[in-house]
Amino acid sequence: MTGRSGAGGIATALLVAVAAAGCAGPPWQMGAPLDGTPSIPRGVAHFTVAQRRAEVVAARAAGRTVIELRELDALDQAERLSAAERDRLFDLLVQRAEEFHGLGRAVPRCEDLRRATLLVPARGKALQTVRVLSERDAGDAWLAIGDGTRAANAYREADALGALDVGFRLMGTRNDVAPEVLAIPDLAQAIAALPLRAIPPFAQAYVAGGGDHLPTLRRALAAARQERKGALAADVQAAITRLDESTGTAHEDVAVGAESSRTALAANPSDIEPLPRDLPQYVLAGASLSARLLPLLATHPELLQPDARARLWVDLLVAEDPTSPDVQEVAALVDGLAGRFGGAERKLLDLVFYSPDRYQGMVRTAVVWERVGRLRDACGQRVRAARWRDDPEDPMWRAAIACTRRDPGAGDWRGIRQYVLERAPADRRAAIAASLDAPEGRIAAEQDAAPPKSVGR
Repeated sequence: MTGRSGAGGIATALLVAVAAAGCAGPPWQMGAPLDGTPSIPRGVAHFTVAQRRAEVVAARAAGRTVIELRELDALDQAERLSAAERDRLFDLLVQRAEEFHGLGRAVPRCEDLRRATLLVPARGKALQTVRVLSERDAGDAWLAIGDGTRAANAYREADALGALDVGFRLMGTRNDVAPEVLAIPDLAQAIAALPLRAIPPFAQAYVAGGGDHLPTLRRALAAARQERKGALAADVQAAITRLDESTGTAHEDVAVGAESSRTALAANPSDIEPLPRDLPQYVLAGASLSARLLPLLATHPELLQPDARARLWVDLLVAEDPTSPDVQEVAALVDGLAGRFGGAERKLLDLVFYSPDRYQGMVRTAVVWERVGRLRDACGQRVRAARWRDDPEDPMWRAAIACTRRDPGAGDWRGIRQYVLERAPADRRAAIAASLDAPEGRIAAEQDAAPPKSVGR
């Protein structure tokens, strides 16, 4: 045993020596690339404080406010801001918060106002009135995607700042919510104010209590359908029907998914304007890249080429608002067009997660996969979207059957058809079967079911 141990020790020592010899060299060659190519690409290495400050000065002189804000933010993270730089960053954060407000982006707006207040507390006192609503709106945005913890934190901050109508919102963040303790008018107020995802418990209490305000019932029905609460949807629809019969009026059925991912990116083709003459300068001149770039991408998808400019845009967009489905769509498209499908998949997962209506997020994901040439992945997302809503009347089933007919590897179209018809009401089964069997050229499932035109479509 001793001899073997000694031999093993000698062998180990020799291996270590050989390895050390292979890595060793003159001190001046330490870190030198073996093939002459730098191992750290240009632009990746960390900047010094002096370099950051030089970038701030250059960006401000050139009017590239987005870049100036990025560099000031880096100095803030390093705790190296001067008093003048601190004031400048305060101003830019407030400016960007206002631009986010115009885009309807409550979460990044709230975060920028929080940061500005902490950055210069004396000046931040003037922001309290604005912050009250920004905190409450951010809570609504977090609640809309199912993040009750972050929603509750924002609501508590809003409450501390003096916000109104926080009680039922905090109630909506809890799993043990008991809205039946609220009066009918309070339930109606909650249903009108809360995001669709949080409404079902309040809607159940409202219907059980005899609530009969039609707009409230219609919003309750939209929430029940988005959240796939079939029994609740039936109860609300029955209440609407009773109301119609008692008043002698008839109302059209509420649109499913009415609170979809409708954003400032939806554009009317007749309103398309030519690109700015100096596009790179134009998109960087505001405090927020999203405010200027995203509307352009909605009408000029040709801008999304997988080049260095697009990668810079993606980095800046994700840094300023990673919770935006529109931003995640842009990032996924750039990755997908460059063949980085793993990166695209991760960003599309975020797109769905940050979409208040998961169904609409899946539809958008299918469009992205289609554009980057991954037709089977696009088909799979259409099948998932249809299964998510699980409504036999959903036109997305037609799209799912059409794409699985073209690519049997994506799914069994006969099985899908049978699944839908088994769940269809008896009196609608023949009509639904005819719709599912219609020639592909006569259907427009995407137009019927998808959200408005989004980035790069």
